[in-house]
Amino acid sequence: MPSRIFCVATQLTIASTGEMALSILAREGEYFGKPLPDLIMLDLQLPKMSGVDVLRHIKTHPRFKHIPVIVMSNSGAVHNILKSYQLHANAYVIKPVDLAKFRDAITLIEQFFFLLASVPALDIDA
Repeated sequence: MPSRIFCVATQLTIASTGEMALSILAREGEYFGKPLPDLIMLDLQLPKMSGVDVLRHIKTHPRFKHIPVIVMSNSGAVHNILKSYQLHANAYVIKPVDLAKFRDAITLIEQFFFLLASVPALDIDA
């Protein structure tokens, strides 16, 4: 039986540094008044502030800790995976090297979190 692929309409915001990610979450500057994200895909290898530090901040902050965080990394190192789950990441995905497979992985993550899973659509400031 062929599987059906459903497209999920998303609005993507990209943070190139850990500090920028935290500014987006704090709704500072150009992000003032923007809604909190429904899902965060977090790379561990961010410049200036590591993805681990960003994850720690997200999952210990009352305003953000409900947001699902998918850690995406080139590393399959056990210590990175363990640390991410210890900090309450919702999943750890090793990034496929092939671009088509990477896009497929993103599509599957979106489908799971937006079509199958029940996640809180909660904007605490609202």
